[in-house]
Amino acid sequence: MDALPTEFALHGGRGRTTHQVRYASLTDPLDAYYFYLHGERNEEAPKPKQALDLPSVEMLEFLDEHRPPAFVAAACDLLDISDESRKKFLSDLAAKRPVAVERIVRSAELT
Repeated sequence: MDALPTEFALHGGRGRTTHQVRYASLTDPLDAYYFYLHGERNEEAPKPKQALDLPSVEMLEFLDEHRPPAFVAAACDLLDISDESRKKFLSDLAAKRPVAVERIVRSAELT
């Protein structure tokens, strides 16, 4: 299996290297877990877990239980954004819930 390089060089004119940039993996715990799981690593590695606040857990459980259209994409997007953005999104969503409930009630009264 080929691996990605851990550094690359930035070249100036005529092929001269101006400086090198090194970058570290941000997925080492995840890699270690899956390498162990698939037998590519002998030393056991714990399954990584993303720390989530209660509103995030509740939203993911809601999506899993009700499975609305595109629920997998919605869950992945929710997990992919920063903690700060996720908390703001869920807070804004909760603030708008009473408006949505009121619209549903009004709509039911009209039918």
